[in-house]
Amino acid sequence: MTDYVTLTEQRVPVVAACDVLVVGGGAVGRRKVKGLLAAGARVRLITAEPAAPLPTGVELVQRPYRTG
Repeated sequence: MTDYVTLTEQRVPVVAACDVLVVGGGAVGRRKVKGLLAAGARVRLITAEPAAPLPTGVELVQRPYRTG
């Protein structure tokens, strides 16, 4: 089953119970995390410095982004 969540001005299809990686813990990243959690995704967030406490259920990887 596919749900649709609004991450910015776009509606993005999200398959419930999928694994999602979000890079960046600023305002945009946190907004994406919130929408993805609401759709039932398992979220891993990579950020050097989390801006605020994260919602329950988010796996935090605290490090700078690395390409590759």
